[in-house]
Amino acid sequence: MTTKMCDGLYVLDSRQGTHRDFNIRNYPFIAGYCWRMNWYSFEPEDGVYDFAGLHHILSVLPPGQRLSLNTLAGRTEPEYLVMLPGVQTWVYTDQNPAHDEYMVPVRKPVPWDQTTQERYHRFVMALAAERVGGVPFGVHPALSHLVVTWPGVGSVREGPGGAAVPKIEALPGYTRQRCIDSIVHVLASTALAFPGIPLSLPIWAVTDLQASPPLWKGIVDAIHAKFADEGLFYQENLTE
Repeated sequence: MTTKMCDGLYVLDSRQGTHRDFNIRNYPFIAGYCWRMNWYSFEPEDGVYDFAGLHHILSVLPPGQRLSLNTLAGRTEPEYLVMLPGVQTWVYTDQNPAHDEYMVPVRKPVPWDQTTQERYHRFVMALAAERVGGVPFGVHPALSHLVVTWPGVGSVREGPGGAAVPKIEALPGYTRQRCIDSIVHVLASTALAFPGIPLSLPIWAVTDLQASPPLWKGIVDAIHAKFADEGLFYQENLTE
């Protein structure tokens, strides 16, 4: 399998404009637009999708430019999830004063909750199937890259500070295997919906109560073992 890489200079969006389009620039040295739009915004109600923003952004993207979709922004997962029967949850308080929900407790599903995983799979399949200009988004020639969210958390990181979550092992029902399996599930669902599209999952040097091997290495090894033969690209942003 060959993949289309995200080459060149991409402009990062802002909150301004219609569906965050304010920073789009039609300059010859610009390769594309990095658009942050989360699952929460695409699926405001259970099974009800709103892809108006996607249609708009692709309609105003300058000819020849491509789109990098970042699904990590904001709350990430729909609010309805925590109200479904049996969904296991935890409470997150954002520590970043630049965010709208700074110091506001938010109930979120744990990443290994089965219902959350099933709803995420349904969402990415719907997103990929949405026809934009007659072409399913999953194979749209303007799409170059996806930054994948880990539902219930976002990126793979740990606190304290910033927008980071508490220690991973503090989440209800945590086991290392459940944690790793939930990440692999998210990547597998997204790769199935978007074949051949490079995917990035931000990974920091996250740890748990097991010192060796560290959690981040277990995650990375599991990703490589699952996807090594599929020609897909996953980003590890490892820091000590």
